[in-house]
Amino acid sequence: MPGLLKECKVKALGITAREPHPMFPDLPLMSQYKLPRDCTLDLCPVVLVPRATPGPAVATINTAMSEIIQLPAVCKGTQETGAQTPRVMTQAGLDKFYTSEIER
Repeated sequence: MPGLLKECKVKALGITAREPHPMFPDLPLMSQYKLPRDCTLDLCPVVLVPRATPGPAVATINTAMSEIIQLPAVCKGTQETGAQTPRVMTQAGLDKFYTSEIER
């Protein structure tokens, strides 16, 4: 998609994220339009584990995923595809996020 936008083969109306994308800083956020006010689309890579997974194992997996998605090569790779860099979340933050999305 970034190539198509840069070559003007498609026109973007906005970006469905919470903040502008570094490759396209002039694209407006969809939330700025009067259409769907809460229109966002974020990358949320998660690893789901069985409910009975011990807390320390969940914490270890979360720490590893957080470190991986913050690696410069991973950030660069996601941004080069036109995607936003994923947000790092704690287990509690992810639980809150899922609950708020379901309620929305």
